[in-house]
Amino acid sequence: MNTTQQVKPEFKQILDYAAVAAVIARRERVERTQISKLLEMFESNATREGIEILKMFILRQTQRREIGLHTAKVLLEALSKINDPEKVRNFLTYFKWLYEALEICYGRLPPGRNYEEVINHIMFNCLTK
Repeated sequence: MNTTQQVKPEFKQILDYAAVAAVIARRERVERTQISKLLEMFESNATREGIEILKMFILRQTQRREIGLHTAKVLLEALSKINDPEKVRNFLTYFKWLYEALEICYGRLPPGRNYEEVINHIMFNCLTK
């Protein structure tokens, strides 16, 4: 049985966005501090307005080349679909955790089409010797 079959569709979508964003951020070599800044920025105003402020912050960091274009696109798409502040907080947390977990892959990144693919890649390709 696959790991996300019993997961609610909305929660699975959040996991998928987090996984795809994490893989792309790794590919684009987004620095860990930028990932943390996103969460910190949102935590300072965890409201619906804060979601819009976070979108502007992502655009600013993209223009400054701190966040890659493809990473920004996935993040902005996710934030447009996930408009509940608590779910946005969860999304950013999962994004950060998966981004950090991918460090163990040492350049062997998965295609990153969804959460399950990323988790399976980490478990079966990166955690083995």
